[in-house]
Amino acid sequence: MIDQREGHYERQGEGPSEDESEALNTAWGDRVSNRGVFSPISGRPAPHPVPLPGWNISILWLSALIPLVATITLLGHVGRNSTGLPVDRDILDWIVASRSEPWTHIVPVFSMIGSTPVFTPIMIVFAGSIAYFKRSLWSVIMLALTATLSVSATVIIKNVFNRQRPPLETQLQPYEYSGSFPSGHTLNAFALVSVSISMVLRWAVRTWLRWATVILGVAYMFAMAFSRVYMGVHWLSDVQCGAMLGAAIGFVMISVDVWARSHWWSREINRASEERLPRREVKPARRRRIRQTVHKIDID
Repeated sequence: MIDQREGHYERQGEGPSEDESEALNTAWGDRVSNRGVFSPISGRPAPHPVPLPGWNISILWLSALIPLVATITLLGHVGRNSTGLPVDRDILDWIVASRSEPWTHIVPVFSMIGSTPVFTPIMIVFAGSIAYFKRSLWSVIMLALTATLSVSATVIIKNVFNRQRPPLETQLQPYEYSGSFPSGHTLNAFALVSVSISMVLRWAVRTWLRWATVILGVAYMFAMAFSRVYMGVHWLSDVQCGAMLGAAIGFVMISVDVWARSHWWSREINRASEERLPRREVKPARRRRIRQTVHKIDID
């Protein structure tokens, strides 16, 4: 399980001895077999090492902070100007004038995928499939928390701003009358799909599958945002707010996932090394090198 790839120990200095590696692997195997069902680490082999904390989490937090600041700025603007962005009406009129067959029939059907009665079962099946194959309910927990945050943010902001939707003459059926700001379809799509993409990337082995997941996931998110404006049920600023806030929530949840896996992994491997390798028999410097292997073990 410990990665013995050429050049690995040359980059980190002298690694654990053969006996130490065997003891470390045995102790780790015992802990994996006894891990809880809610553990962020799966009991099945994964093709990618456990992510390193530090820079990874910092980049994720920065990726969440940028759209969050943009969302707050947009919220302040809409709060002061109930009409939203100056281009909202122009963009909507241009899209309505550009409608054509068969898109006026296809887009409403596609938009229904993002509705709660349809999107929720899809996410349940997706999370359940990962939980079954990876023998851990962590994916269910992560997606449930993400859905809770995205739905709560949508309901709270809609009730606070209570912005009117575009007039009915611009809407395609089915007509919608609830608060317009932000777009719940877009917010949920960006939040839940981004977290789903990160989960697939953890376990997908083939490069083409990883690329296909990213391309299709990103395409779905932006297509859902565009469909809401195309149908005439949202202003441009509605989907902008939904996309930015959804992306912020998604990056926050991905960073929590990375931190949880790294933290759990480090804790368990440290305990395993202490149980199999008594402190009096291993010098502190060598123990630190042993613990550094935590991020190169191919169990996720």
